[in-house]
Amino acid sequence: MREVCNILNLGVAERTWVVAHVFRMVMLATVLLIATSAVCHAADVDTGDVYFHQGSTNFIGGKMEAAKEKVEEGLELYPQNAKLTALKKLLEQQKKDDKQKQQDKQKQKEKQNKQKEKEKENKQKQKEKQDKKNDKQQEQKEPPKKNEMTKDEAEMLLDAMKQKEQADRDKLRIILGRPQRVDKNW
Repeated sequence: MREVCNILNLGVAERTWVVAHVFRMVMLATVLLIATSAVCHAADVDTGDVYFHQGSTNFIGGKMEAAKEKVEEGLELYPQNAKLTALKKLLEQQKKDDKQKQQDKQKQKEKQNKQKEKEKENKQKQKEKQDKKNDKQQEQKEPPKKNEMTKDEAEMLLDAMKQKEQADRDKLRIILGRPQRVDKNW
């Protein structure tokens, strides 16, 4: 069985699923073999074999609910029937396996969704970093326009204006002298 799984390159979950289904098929074949031999050897068919036959046929056809109903009907009438009891256990096991398989699929889906979200967030962060980097490069590469001045030129112009204003004030002080205090005359 391992060699077949290795050749088919199956993972652990898939191997488990294959083994479980092979086991079910063997169990079903055994149950059907017992049922067939019992039918062939029994003269009286009304011992629950009809219910077993209908239930197993529905089970093989994949109609789990119909199979369960027939088995339960048969067990109500023939509670000691071993074949019906075995088929009921097989149906219960199948139901548990289906639930487990569904839960596993749900967990795997959630895991994939979380991974996709993380990848999305990482891509968004990378894009933001790239955008910032591009913006910085763009600012550095863009030459100032003809009518605009650079930051250094603006600072030099402001400093020159401050110096000129200070010089103008100094000249006015010399000419006007010191401002005198005016007394209030009212």
